Amino acid sequence: MEKRCAWYLFCAYEERSARAGDTIVATGVPPHISILQHMHSLAKNVNDVVPQIQKVAPEVIRGVIDEIEKRAMTAGTVTRDGLEAMINGCLENSALYQLVLTLKNSPTPAIQQEETLTGDEAGTMTPMWGSHLWGGRIHPVPQDFAFPNSCSQIAWQYWMCGDRQKRYPPLRNLSRDDMPSTNMRKRLSDLRYLIQLVEKRVEEQEKWIANPSIEQANEMFEVGKDVLDISDVSEEGRKRRGLQMKWTSMVTQVRNKMNWSTY
Repeated sequence: MEKRCAWYLFCAYEERSARAGDTIVATGVPPHISILQHMHSLAKNVNDVVPQIQKVAPEVIRGVIDEIEKRAMTAGTVTRDGLEAMINGCLENSALYQLVLTLKNSPTPAIQQEETLTGDEAGTMTPMWGSHLWGGRIHPVPQDFAFPNSCSQIAWQYWMCGDRQKRYPPLRNLSRDDMPSTNMRKRLSDLRYLIQLVEKRVEEQEKWIANPSIEQANEMFEVGKDVLDISDVSEEGRKRRGLQMKWTSMVTQVRNKMNWSTY
């Protein structure tokens, strides 16, 4: 049976060229060439589509985030972006930003101020303290604020009278929240400790003035500076600068003196 089928197929086989009307027509082009053409066309389409996707992607993501924020606010769920947008909107509606910019851009009074902060005019002029917006709040000092690197008397003057050139208020008005770092909060605590010793002595002598001029602040310091009187010679025999040493060093010396006095 198999041999008979093979014989019939062999008899039906005919070698010839293609004719019109044939179902299959030979092109003479290898099949892989056509496949490569289709792959090239597909790669070109992909290269054209990718830039468009990259262009639209951020807008789609932003739209999804906005929609999530809207639904979260509607559901009563507070999100960071939504809360920030709400606060900024309230500030803009209340014209608070404009007020801060006006204060920040207002001209600084031309006040001459020497290192010792002395002079009659300096004590009688009313300063205009500045305002600084950072950390989401308004502060009386900028974020790069630094305490004076000076002796105790100059630190006392800044504590009582502020800095008119930089438009800083009296440092006694500052709080921990106005300090930009943990180290600065510690500095504020150290300075307050030192100043309170002098304040206590001045109050005992009934010489305290609530809002003094620079000259009055110097007079009060003269009354209370004896609490900062430490030996001019250290335990190791080295000379000290006394009241001329920096206030940060004075804090350490006074604390050591207080600790020794308790024994």
